[in-house]
Amino acid sequence: MTWLVATASLPASIIRIRRRRITPVRRRPLCGARTPWGRPCRERALWDDEADRPRNGRCRAHGGLSTGPKTSVGRQRALRNLRHYREGW
Repeated sequence: MTWLVATASLPASIIRIRRRRITPVRRRPLCGARTPWGRPCRERALWDDEADRPRNGRCRAHGGLSTGPKTSVGRQRALRNLRHYREGW
């Protein structure tokens, strides 16, 4: 009974119990991207714990490169950051 009283004062986010099962790590898919040696990558794919599925099917190393900012605001911000970075040299 005292345990119930103690948990009643905690926020709901801490008390909430995850009821659904999470896929074990060994059952998660592999990255599979081709390495420079022609073999598939054996690292596990990035995992989305909220949705319990792979994020994009690739590992951290093979997730794809950033294509850079697309909007004019993003390009201006990137240029401003580049200038700020070069001032430190």
